[in-house]
Amino acid sequence: MEENIISLLTEALKFYAEPDNYDNNKIINDRGHHAKFAIELTEKNRKTIATYEKEFDELMEMKEEETSPEEFLKEIIKIVDIEKYGR
Repeated sequence: MEENIISLLTEALKFYAEPDNYDNNKIINDRGHHAKFAIELTEKNRKTIATYEKEFDELMEMKEEETSPEEFLKEIIKIVDIEKYGR
């Protein structure tokens, strides 16, 4: 996931590093949109990672507490829903 964040930020920086974007006022017209977009996605990714880590830790605690297979499965489905639907 961190590799994706680095790639995203790299692409945003490439926009600002391109001299042609200064000659035809793309930078002025952009008004930081590329940078803001990259920052927003980065923050969303960090929150998602934190949610996954929390859910995984809870899942491991359930396993250690010898939770029923049904409850364990419910937690796994919850993690998949977060990944698939962002909730």
